[in-house]
Amino acid sequence: MYTNILKLGTAYRQLSKLFLLLLTIFTSYHPLVGQGNDNSIPFDLEQQLEQYLEQTELESTDFDFNTILEQLHYYLKHPLDLNRATPTELSALGFLTPVQISNLQVYIYKIGPLLSIYELQAVPSFDKQTIQLILPYVCIKKGLDDGTINWTSLLKESRSTLYVRWNRILETKKGYQSSPEKVKSYRGDPNHLYFRYIRSYQNKFSFGFTAEKDAGERLSLSKKGVDFYSAHMLLKDWNRTISRIVIGDFNARFGQGLILNAGYAANKGASIASIKRNGAPLNRYTAVNEASFFRGLGGSINLSPAFQLTAFYSRRKRDGRIVITQDSLASSRSIGSLPISGLHRTASEIDAKNQLLVQNIGVQLKGTNRHGYISLNGLYTQLSIPIAPSTKSYRQFRFAGQQQWNLSLDYGYSWRSIHFFGESAMDQNGQLASVNGLMWSLHPSIDLAFYSRLLPKKYQALFGQAFAESSGTNNENGIYTHLSIHPNRYWLMEFYMDVWKHPWLRFQIDAPSTGAEFFSKIIYTQRKKLVAYFQFKRERKQQSYAQYTSQQKALYDKYKTTCRLHLNYKITPAIELRSRIEVSNFHLQSPIASSVFYDQDWRTLADTKKNGVLIYQDVIYKPIESPISFTTRFAIFNIDHYDARIYAYENDVLYQFSIPAYYNKGTRFYFNVKYQLHRLTLEARYAQTYWVNQETIGSGTEAIDGPTRTGLKIQLRYQF
Repeated sequence: MYTNILKLGTAYRQLSKLFLLLLTIFTSYHPLVGQGNDNSIPFDLEQQLEQYLEQTELESTDFDFNTILEQLHYYLKHPLDLNRATPTELSALGFLTPVQISNLQVYIYKIGPLLSIYELQAVPSFDKQTIQLILPYVCIKKGLDDGTINWTSLLKESRSTLYVRWNRILETKKGYQSSPEKVKSYRGDPNHLYFRYIRSYQNKFSFGFTAEKDAGERLSLSKKGVDFYSAHMLLKDWNRTISRIVIGDFNARFGQGLILNAGYAANKGASIASIKRNGAPLNRYTAVNEASFFRGLGGSINLSPAFQLTAFYSRRKRDGRIVITQDSLASSRSIGSLPISGLHRTASEIDAKNQLLVQNIGVQLKGTNRHGYISLNGLYTQLSIPIAPSTKSYRQFRFAGQQQWNLSLDYGYSWRSIHFFGESAMDQNGQLASVNGLMWSLHPSIDLAFYSRLLPKKYQALFGQAFAESSGTNNENGIYTHLSIHPNRYWLMEFYMDVWKHPWLRFQIDAPSTGAEFFSKIIYTQRKKLVAYFQFKRERKQQSYAQYTSQQKALYDKYKTTCRLHLNYKITPAIELRSRIEVSNFHLQSPIASSVFYDQDWRTLADTKKNGVLIYQDVIYKPIESPISFTTRFAIFNIDHYDARIYAYENDVLYQFSIPAYYNKGTRFYFNVKYQLHRLTLEARYAQTYWVNQETIGSGTEAIDGPTRTGLKIQLRYQF
């Protein structure tokens, strides 16, 4: 293994010389006076996103991360006024805990409006590190402003942005190949097309529409055109009564996700502030995930200064696989499964498209004061075709039928340096679920959080997504503890431990199971020049042995350990280097049992350890006076097995990202370049993975003959 790493290291050193040569060429023509005003994802959000997708074991997803980024980019140019910001706006920044937000609101209520940004140092629980983190996005304004829409300014100052993107895999996949014996599986070409237009005014008005064709889908200019369309209109702070209106496609989120949570929500390990679900109950939808959004009308109105009513109605079609049951008298139709990929490339995928009409009605009544809030939430769902009961044991308690309703009570309360929060919910069958937590600022440098979840196996919520180990809102009980220590402006230490139990069966787990996870991260920051951190994570999960034939369902333990050392260093204000080395270990441990239940092959498998190592080097060049900037990476990896895979965040074009899973043996290279000329921005990306020990990549229709997979992407953005 290590001999192969040394060989790959030779290629790494050669490419490093090429990086330095490119830097010399670029820097010889353009003065390096400061970092460019780029729209890249802030490093803190990069880490949050990387940990989220690693936790969910996904390489990428289409949740609506655009809204978060666009809002942060807007606040860079139009900072949020801390004296007038609502708790919802402050929490949407993603950097402040509920304790900090509550302390800021109480401080302003008792002392009066902030006179200077430096006055934040007098607010309890606001340390220098937190202040530095939010400083680019906030300000203190003078003068009167009631916060409502100025219609004259909206007409004159609103701006439009147009995005056009094309990308594809250059190698030919099996799904696009045809022969005399076989017709190609994919009905369309391998090009992925994306078009988006949006017009907005500050963060108060937004109108836009999106069109997308996935790779493999048909493009029909004479009929519908592309496969997916989306449109929205958002209006905020119309007047003192109408707080928010959404029309078209939107996201909805009530409480802590026990009955409703559509869109992105950070998971374990991101930060102590991410434990609690925050944000507005309704927001525009600008992503292209074809399953995770609502379509219709919604709004929030202020009944009084203390009470707000939110309601929405959604009517849209979703993909569903039809199951026809025939008996002696008649036949009936039901939905066997709900695909969420949004892909319509093959005959079976096209047949499942838009088979199910889903209608939703949601209502929230929320009361607030400066110490906290309490809200009553309700959601009703009506399906045009019933979902069929599952014949699989692990899905025995999943929802089956045509109607569902959920009710919940959500609360949050701050007392001194402690913030309590939680949600308790009930479904149509009377099953109860509950999540509760607290965040405690023990000291200006120490924060502690606890979070418990009781999600019964029989609880049902079609649109729920709570903070938990598994997706959904059922079949899990657990306790999560998070400790954050920042002794000075240079150091930050994050620790969490999570233990859980699944009372019922799960996919590939044929008995009730348990799990545990420990995470630690130590970060050193030296202003804007250096960021270094060490991260350790160890998790234990359980799974059934695939060849086990006894009626007794024993489980084996899976242990995975990863260690990461990461370094960001700014050579100049325009040149940044990012280096990482990460190692992983995967180990199976068989339960204590007699040889009656386990054969010799199983014992050999259980004694096997799988190891992996990933090393990469990034070069980021973003000068302020040059229209050209670029980011690039070269990575080498040697990972024995997919179970020991390692995830790593990659820079991409604006509002795009990827976090591929590295496994087997090989190298990966990508190069992103951006050219900005006044209102026009042109971006391109080239990425290739080479596996030294594979002749075929992928499987089925996605299989590629050869050891490489190469992606090319071009995006144009025009602002006017």
